Amino acid sequence: MTTFKSKQGLELSIPLSIFLGITVAIAYKNQIWTTLVIVGIVIAFIVYVFVTTYYQVNGNFLRVKCGFIIDKDVDIRSIFSIRETYIPLSAPATSLDRLELKFNKGKDSVLVSPEDKKGFIAALLAVNPNIVVDYRKDRK
Repeated sequence: MTTFKSKQGLELSIPLSIFLGITVAIAYKNQIWTTLVIVGIVIAFIVYVFVTTYYQVNGNFLRVKCGFIIDKDVDIRSIFSIRETYIPLSAPATSLDRLELKFNKGKDSVLVSPEDKKGFIAALLAVNPNIVVDYRKDRK
């Protein structure tokens, strides 16, 4: 079993931190304690999601885990393509530097953001060498 942590992207972390920081400052200045409690809960949840998002290759299956929100098993043998992307859709990925995995004959897909993309792709190819990998054109 091999576990890959999700990449922590600054493009998500910085805007969230700025927005939440400004909200906390305004709420504190105006002594709106309920807002501070709510923002504290939101911050704790975001940290929890960032810490508990990972991808695990175990035999023929890829487990995609994002806190208690997503816990999905994908049969690696059903994956037919991997594509590098910056799609900003909601996904079990803590960075916009993502991989789109298509499986089940194109009926399903999932966006992931492993820190070690090469190792992640190699682990999937070791199980299913027929996966087509499409790297971005701007990749150096």
